[in-house]
Amino acid sequence: MNFRTLGTALFYAVTFTLAFPVTPLRAEVSEVRIAQQFGLTYLPLIVARHEKLVEKRAEAAGLSGLKVSWIRLGGGASMNDALLTGSVEFASAGLGPLLTLWDKTRNNLGVRGVVAMDASAVLLNVNRADLKTVADLKDTDRIGLPTVKISHQAILLQMAAEKAFGITQYDRLDKLTVTLAHPDAYAALISGRTEITGHFGNSPFIYQELDRPGIHTLLSSVDVIGGLGTVTSLFTTAKVRSDNPKAYRAVFDAMRDAQDLIEKDKARVAQIYIEEEKGPLSAAEIQKLLELPSARYSSAPINSEKFADFMVRTGALKTKPQSWRDYYFPELHELQGS
Repeated sequence: MNFRTLGTALFYAVTFTLAFPVTPLRAEVSEVRIAQQFGLTYLPLIVARHEKLVEKRAEAAGLSGLKVSWIRLGGGASMNDALLTGSVEFASAGLGPLLTLWDKTRNNLGVRGVVAMDASAVLLNVNRADLKTVADLKDTDRIGLPTVKISHQAILLQMAAEKAFGITQYDRLDKLTVTLAHPDAYAALISGRTEITGHFGNSPFIYQELDRPGIHTLLSSVDVIGGLGTVTSLFTTAKVRSDNPKAYRAVFDAMRDAQDLIEKDKARVAQIYIEEEKGPLSAAEIQKLLELPSARYSSAPINSEKFADFMVRTGALKTKPQSWRDYYFPELHELQGS
C-alpha cells in the first residue's frame, strides 16, 4: 500500500469513528436491591432471600459476586417511589401499584411486572359484631390497608363498593381507609383500643386475627372477583431489564425456583418463613396456612385483567391494556394467565 492509499484509508477510518463512536460495553450492576413487604404473599421473596436463589442463578449465568440487598417497605406508594427514584431495582406490591406505574410510565421508564408471586385470598376482618356487609360500615369506622387508593386491598374495597352501591359510588368507602403496614394494622385491630375497626390484610395476619374473640371476616377477595387472584407481583423498569439482562434473568429464575420449592416442600418453606420473619406462629401453623385451598403461588397472573378493567372503568388508568401481557415483561408471556 502506497502513502496516498494509506492516508485515504486512515482518513475514512477516522471519519467513520467520529461519525459512529464506539459505545463501550457496559458492565451489569454489581448489586441488585429488592424491596419486599410483610406476610406470606411475599413468600417467594422470603424463600429466595434465605436460600440465596438470586445469587445462585447469577453465578450460574456467569455473573459472579452479584450482591443482593433486601429492603423492607410498608406499602405500594413507598414501593413505587423507591423504584421511580432508583433506590431499588425491583419493587413488590399488589396489582394496584403495578398497574398505576405501568400506565404512568408507558412512554418513559416502562415499568412492567417481572413475575406474579401470590394468588391467595385476602380478607377484610373487623372487630365490630354488628358489621355484616360493607353497607353497614359507618363514617366512624377506619380500615387499615397498605396504601389508600392504589393498594391491592384499596382497589378490592372499591370493587366491593361498586357492587354494593353502584359504579358512581365505587369510592364511597375510601374515606374510611388508613395507610398502615400489615403488622401495624393487625396490632391495632386486635387491641380494640384504636380507631381501627377493620384490617384488609393478607396471610398470616388475617388468620391470626380470626383466632381472636370478637373478630370476624366482613369481606373476602374471592367473593369480590369470583375466585382467587394475583395479589402481589415483582416489577421493575425497562432500563433495569435491558441494561442488566443476566441480573434480571437471575431474579426472574430465582422467583420461579422459589415458587417451585413452595409447591414441592411446604414443611421446609414454613420453617424458612419462621427463621426469616420470626413471628409468633410455629412452622407447623405456617405450613397449615400454606396448605389451605385459598393459598396459591403462581408465576402467571390470575384474574389480574379484572383489576385492570375496573381501574379503566373508574378512571384510575388512562390506558386500557389489551391483555395481562401488556403489563408484564415478555419472559412470562409463554405462560397461561388472565
